[in-house]
Order: sequence, then structure tokens, then C-alpha cells
Amino acid sequence: MNDDGSHNSQKGTLKSEWTLLLDSFVEEENPKATVIQGLPQEFIHETMRELSVQKHSLFQQIEDVKSQIEETHVVIENLQLVGSDTQGAHDRIADLHEQGATLTETIHTLDKKIKKVRTLAG
Repeated sequence: MNDDGSHNSQKGTLKSEWTLLLDSFVEEENPKATVIQGLPQEFIHETMRELSVQKHSLFQQIEDVKSQIEETHVVIENLQLVGSDTQGAHDRIADLHEQGATLTETIHTLDKKIKKVRTLAG
């Protein structure tokens, strides 16, 4: 057995090199599919799995933002009932809306990568 971790380190380094290679092809406008087809299928499936996990995480973050917006709307209603200033709560909703838009844009970009990897993987 190899207790010094060198095997895992080498595996991690190789994985990061494959990831960089795949990312470079995914980012290009006209990737060379023949090179991607030479990548190990296990690596391609693992990459797809990681992209799906990232996408799921982003959807969870959007749900959190949505919940915070709903809670802030309740706060606004309560503040209005007692005649208090609601500007801070409105500012909070604007910030949350901006966060949601950023997350949505990130999901859209991630979807493009997932689609391209699927296309390249055949």
C-alpha cells in the first residue's frame, strides 16, 4: 500500500489536467470532437455529474433567494400596517432580485456547458 498519498495526488493532478482540457474544448466555438472522443468515458460521465451537482446547488440557491424575497414581502406588509419606513426592505428585495438574476445567468451558462459536453461525448 502507498500511505504517502502520492497515488491520490497523481490521480488528482491527472483529473485536473483532463478537466482543463475538457473546459478548453467546451469554451471554444468550434471544438475538435475527435479529441474529446478520446477522453475516457468515466471522466466524461464524472464531469457531467459534477456539472449536474453544480446546477442543483444553483437551483437550491435560487430557492433560498425566493424564500427570502417572500419573507421580505411579509416584512414590508407588516411595516406598512404600522406606518413604518419600508425603503430598507425594498432595497433588500432589489438586492435579492439581482442575486437571482445572476444565479439564473450562471445556470444558463452551465446548461450550455452541459449541452456541449453531451454533444462532444456523442
